[in-house]
Amino acid sequence: MTAFQAFGRGWAATMRSKAALSILWLFYALVALIVAGPAATLALQPLAHSRMAGQLLEGFDLAWLSENVELLGSAGGALATAAIVAALFTWLGTVLLAGGVLTMLSERWGCFRFGPFLAGAGRNFWRLFRLGLLGLIGYGLALLAAAGPSMIVNAIHKEGMVYWPMGVAGIARSVLIVLLLGWMATVLDYAKVRVVCDDTRSSVMGLLRSFAFVFKHFGKTMGVWLMNAALFAIVGALYLAASNAMHPTQTGAILILVLTQQVFILFRAAQRIAVWGSTLEIHQALKPAPAAAVSVELAAELPAEDGSLPAETSAEPAESDGSGV
Repeated sequence: MTAFQAFGRGWAATMRSKAALSILWLFYALVALIVAGPAATLALQPLAHSRMAGQLLEGFDLAWLSENVELLGSAGGALATAAIVAALFTWLGTVLLAGGVLTMLSERWGCFRFGPFLAGAGRNFWRLFRLGLLGLIGYGLALLAAAGPSMIVNAIHKEGMVYWPMGVAGIARSVLIVLLLGWMATVLDYAKVRVVCDDTRSSVMGLLRSFAFVFKHFGKTMGVWLMNAALFAIVGALYLAASNAMHPTQTGAILILVLTQQVFILFRAAQRIAVWGSTLEIHQALKPAPAAAVSVELAAELPAEDGSLPAETSAEPAESDGSGV
């Protein structure tokens, strides 16, 4: 199993999981409304009292909202609350849906079944929830480790007049943040697969073993992450270029912009399933076989002490010659 094979099989699993993909996309779209609704309300309320409201509404441009941070600053508390609620709801929903999607992928369903999907989501929720809390600690430690070079350089060149060491440290910090967060996300994905597919009860042991697994197979595990990160960067750049090229001053242009945003959300949901599918493929291909299975296979392959092969029919009753003996 190579990283390229796992990457392809993960996206193939996404193409076979259209129902689960639709559920994830619908969930993320609904969560987006939690922030979009208050943001639009807070934006239009101060706009209605502006002396420039008449001129701005004649050619209403959505990009104008980003240029009025000070105007919306007074209502930032309400918007921040909506963003926090949306982030919390997104995290809990993703944890819940991850159990159903991983159950579907591990059992390789021929067709989607909503009942078993919900059963898998509920059965694995609390274990994945505990794993998510441990992951938050891991992300925090990763961010702290990434800040190390900048802290060291700032301590050395705090009073210096040369700026380039701080610039290099800032670049190194940015690269380390991306790599360490990607590494932590990969470890968490393998821990989720181990918890759901291997029915691991201990989230702590599942996470620790996933650390060891990712480190042992670093090229394959992080290779898949690198390919997905590159794909996300390409699609994200195209999305930003298309959004900036639009001038949503008319209804048609606004609808096209909204449609483009939904396509990007759909891509992110599809990539989430593809990552889990690739993780599952690598985990099942490289995980060590159980000790009992290995001993049985070795016993079947090794010859007996007298040099003859082990008898395969020793447990069958001997044929009678009719004498009754």
